[in-house]
Amino acid sequence: MKWKILLLILSVFYICCNEKNKKIDEPDGPSIYPVEIEFTEFDIQGFNCGFPDQNFPFDIPINDGALMVINNENELENLIVCFGDSSYPEIDFSKHSLLLAKGNSSNGISKIFKNVQKISENEYQMNVDVRTGITGWIEPWTIAIITSKISDDCKIELNFMKPSQELGCNCKDELYYYKEGNSNKNFLSDQFVNNYLVIGFERHIVDEEIVVFINNSGIFNPVKSEEIYYYPQNNDSYYYPTLLVNTKNKYTCSQFKEIITTMEESPIVAYTSFTFSNYGYDIRAWSNIFHLSVKDKDDLSDLYAIVQETNSLIIEQNEFSPHRFMLVTNKFSKYKNGLQMANYFYETGKFISAECSFNIVK
Repeated sequence: MKWKILLLILSVFYICCNEKNKKIDEPDGPSIYPVEIEFTEFDIQGFNCGFPDQNFPFDIPINDGALMVINNENELENLIVCFGDSSYPEIDFSKHSLLLAKGNSSNGISKIFKNVQKISENEYQMNVDVRTGITGWIEPWTIAIITSKISDDCKIELNFMKPSQELGCNCKDELYYYKEGNSNKNFLSDQFVNNYLVIGFERHIVDEEIVVFINNSGIFNPVKSEEIYYYPQNNDSYYYPTLLVNTKNKYTCSQFKEIITTMEESPIVAYTSFTFSNYGYDIRAWSNIFHLSVKDKDDLSDLYAIVQETNSLIIEQNEFSPHRFMLVTNKFSKYKNGLQMANYFYETGKFISAECSFNIVK
């Protein structure tokens, strides 16, 4: 069995493919690469078995990973250990391959994203993206999936993205928020998602124009008009057509900032937001809406002065809590997104609190 580890983005190659028979999960007709390959999770624990590290033929440094392609019973039995009276799980290796990837993360893992693609006529790629939380212990990970047969003379690459908090966010000090009544900064860098943005469009822009804009950008994967939603949904006066867009590549925070600047130069874009994983369970984003509490509801001079300075806009005063206000940014504001604007208001020291409006987008 051939293998090789490269650090940062790893490549494990099994050289060259001689495919005479069409894979059962590949589409008819000529392919436009990459093609998504179907797979099934191999629940090894369900068989009361495991893949112990000592059976893996190489050591893996922290925040790296490695891949093996298993194509027969002997290779499987050399890697697997079953406990008690449990028998080895059966895989029909005449029709299927088992892809086994292992690695270590320097932080606790919240979620792992993975897929398999055919990237050319005789090459495959397994993509692994580890999302980490805030816990500081080293955590190993194992992925075992079954695909249609990948012959021994195929070339397959493991594309392993380092944990997102290390790879994706190199502007940590800029991504934070304040919780109401708490002056401590809550940093978002450990939840940074490096292949999604949320874009809010000016309210008069129709869906068809948004779709053309995104699909002609060259940056994002294609979208459809039914993916557009309106936020906030409970405000008829200040809702914005909004879209979660998936980038064709992964970017660092600094690279995303350049893309955001480009997007916001367009006359149809109202604001653009980074996205965050909420520890792997949801994808969240901020909008251009934020909320604040004044110290004295009968003296709004500080509020009016900073609204004028920042060119933001007061949407409404809460009728049940009159010290609470909802505000919005626009293309001409000091900051175009609600997160930075909320932080700016709070850091003046003239308000009890100021929080950005986060919403779950996926």
